[in-house]
Amino acid sequence: MTDDNARSALTSLKGIGAWSADVYLLMAMRRADIWPAGDLALAAAVQQLKGLTKRPGPDELEMLAEVWRPHRAVAARMLWQFYLGEKARVKKSRKTRLTSK
Repeated sequence: MTDDNARSALTSLKGIGAWSADVYLLMAMRRADIWPAGDLALAAAVQQLKGLTKRPGPDELEMLAEVWRPHRAVAARMLWQFYLGEKARVKKSRKTRLTSK
């Protein structure tokens, strides 16, 4: 079954939207070229890494990810790790600032 067919089958189920289907295909089914363009963490990571003034929307994020085809799932995993690392760094920085006062 192709990625598009699998996504269509999943989104035909009540309560399963595009993001849920894409993340299921990426994580559970280990599909190599799945790109959840509606994911806010991916958008925030791409914004920071590319130095964009505003967070890219799903369409722009889809276009930006074309260069990673056919391995966009790998890019998504790396970007999620970057996002989590930055979030932890900021949290630690805030905590350090508050305790040093």
